[in-house]
Amino acid sequence: MTNSSQRKAIAVANDPNPLDHPLFSGFRQEMVQFSPELVKHIYFDHQRNRYLYGASDGSYIALPLSDVKRRLKKLGISNARDPLTELSLIDDCLLFVQDNQSIQFAGPLAGYPCGMVEQCGNRILVTSEAKPFDIVEGEYAVLLEFLDGLLGHNADQLETFLLWWKGIIWEREKPRQALVIGGEPGSGKSLLQKIVSYTLGGRSAKPYRYLTGRTEFNSELFGAEHLIIDDESASTDHRSRESLGNEIKQIAVGSEHRLHAKGRDAIMLSPFWVLSFSLNDEEENLQVLPRMEKSLEDKIILLQARKSPLPMPTNTAEERSQFWKRLCSDASGLLYVLKDMDVPADKRSERYVVKAFHHPELLRALRNTSKETELLELIETHIRLPFRGSAASLDGMLRTAAPQQTSQLFSFPSACAALLGRLQKIHPERVESVRSKSNREWCIAPEKEQGG
Repeated sequence: MTNSSQRKAIAVANDPNPLDHPLFSGFRQEMVQFSPELVKHIYFDHQRNRYLYGASDGSYIALPLSDVKRRLKKLGISNARDPLTELSLIDDCLLFVQDNQSIQFAGPLAGYPCGMVEQCGNRILVTSEAKPFDIVEGEYAVLLEFLDGLLGHNADQLETFLLWWKGIIWEREKPRQALVIGGEPGSGKSLLQKIVSYTLGGRSAKPYRYLTGRTEFNSELFGAEHLIIDDESASTDHRSRESLGNEIKQIAVGSEHRLHAKGRDAIMLSPFWVLSFSLNDEEENLQVLPRMEKSLEDKIILLQARKSPLPMPTNTAEERSQFWKRLCSDASGLLYVLKDMDVPADKRSERYVVKAFHHPELLRALRNTSKETELLELIETHIRLPFRGSAASLDGMLRTAAPQQTSQLFSFPSACAALLGRLQKIHPERVESVRSKSNREWCIAPEKEQGG
């Protein structure tokens, strides 16, 4: 038995002039030949079963099927059904999009304009982009005075920063080191990070939890060109420092990174990332950085910031606003000049725009790891925490797990107990001695989870 649709199709097929058949009387007038141009601004995200529609500002917005149909109707595309197929031109458009304009990921991607790109074998729709930063010839005296006061006490580090800044703006195809700015509170190091963010398009994110292995989800990082780490979110525990060191290497020289959003399959992408740190220059604050091993030395720039008078008054909100506007304007003029700035022969690098610079005082503080800190790092690496036991038992466990390091660290029989006593004074919230009837035991707690 044939259904109604089949009977209609048979009737039309048997008509010697099918387009003149009465069934076409309303449809024929609205028939428009399909063209991919009709849907070049629409994409289909098959993982999330949604459509992405090109907005008037160049970005893309996620829409349900019903809204996409309404927008196609507004463009004058017919929703009248073909009596033979019972499909409309809108249906043809949507089927074409599903078959030919399907994507694996949709979202902002650092360093890329809106539109479709292919990366690592995946079709990616970039849905939003950084704000354009116009670089034109102009004044830059106020910004240069600020930079000279902040970094100019060492001419080499000021020149290194300017060449690094030139590289991340004008030579983006080259790898770029992580920038570390260490200095006293209120010196202007965070303001310098803010200026860098502004010239990169204004988007920044806090990557510390992901870079130290405290979360596996990192999708928010891929929509920011500038990744910022500061004292507020950082930790000095050994595992965090080791993980951070590995990630610095990947960001500095690796082009592909794994994006993992909650509830979605992970995907490999190539964002443009600039990583910077703003830290107080006390030794304990600098210890959030990884050990300066040979493999890291060329991937980190260490700059020392000093507090100096600002070139404009900043006592009121209005004065601070005017100062910020002037810095932004001057950044355009200074970057215009930096475009043609030559890299001196002694500062050239085969891989990067400029060789890494390490301020001697910061490097000395970073390398000056105390025996107490070394013991705590060994405990965090090799001992399951929380721990409770005698110094002798901890001594034996560490000597078995790390014989080479402990042979130097435990230079006399009671060295482990002595170092634990010092650690208790430094970290009373983590290390505590408990005396039992027979002996003294040590309680060592894991570091408390911090935000960031």
